[in-house]
Amino acid sequence: MKIQPISALKVLLLIIFFLVLLNIGSILIKYFTEGDFYPNKLITLFYLDSEKSFGTVFSFLQLFISAILLFLIFKIPKESYRTKNLGWLGLSAIFLGLSLDEILEIHEKFNKLNLSGYLYFSWVVPYSIGLILFILVYIPFLKRLLKKYRFLFILSGIIFTTGAIGVEMIGGKYFETNGHDLTYSIYTTIEEFLEMIGISLFIYSLLDYIALKKYKIILSFQSKTN
Repeated sequence: MKIQPISALKVLLLIIFFLVLLNIGSILIKYFTEGDFYPNKLITLFYLDSEKSFGTVFSFLQLFISAILLFLIFKIPKESYRTKNLGWLGLSAIFLGLSLDEILEIHEKFNKLNLSGYLYFSWVVPYSIGLILFILVYIPFLKRLLKKYRFLFILSGIIFTTGAIGVEMIGGKYFETNGHDLTYSIYTTIEEFLEMIGISLFIYSLLDYIALKKYKIILSFQSKTN
C-alpha cells in the first residue's frame, strides 16, 4: 500500500474530526447531565486534555511518525552525508523527545515554579525559551529549503505552537481564577485541535518532500501460511 501525501493528510484530518467530536460529546455529558452521575471512564477516554485519552495516544503517534519521517529524509542519499543537512537528524531527535513528552507528560514537572497569570502553567517558560533558541538555530536550515516546504514547515509550526503555548497560556490564566469548568474545557479543546492540525500538516509536508526526492513510503502486510 503506497502512502500518498494528500491521502495521508485526509485520513489524519478525518481522525481529528472524530476525536474532536467525541471530545465535545464527553464535555456535554459531563457538564449537562442531570445530577452528579456521568461515565467517568468514558470521559477520560474521549476528553482530549486527559493523559489517558485516545487524543493523547493519537498526538503521540503523530509526533513519533514525524520523528521517523525526518530520520528517513536524513538517510536519503545526498541528504545524510552533507554536514549542513544534519538538521534533519536534529529535527528527528526533537520530535522523538516531543512524542515522549506527550505520552509521559514530562513538561508537567516544570509546573512547580509557582507563577501566575498567563504563566500559571509555568512549563511554558522553559519551553518558550527552547522554542526561541530552536528558531534561531534553524533559520539557516529553513532558508535552504524550497519555498514550498519552508512555507509549510513555518505554517505547521505556527499552528502547533499557537495551540501548545499560546492557547495554553490563555487557558492557564483562566484556570487560575475559575478552575476546571466548561469554558476551560473549550480552551483545552482548541489547544489540542490546533496541535493535531499543525502536526498533520507537518507530516503531509514531510511525505511530500520524500515524494519530491523520488522515494515512496510503502506499507507491506504479509501473512504466513503453513
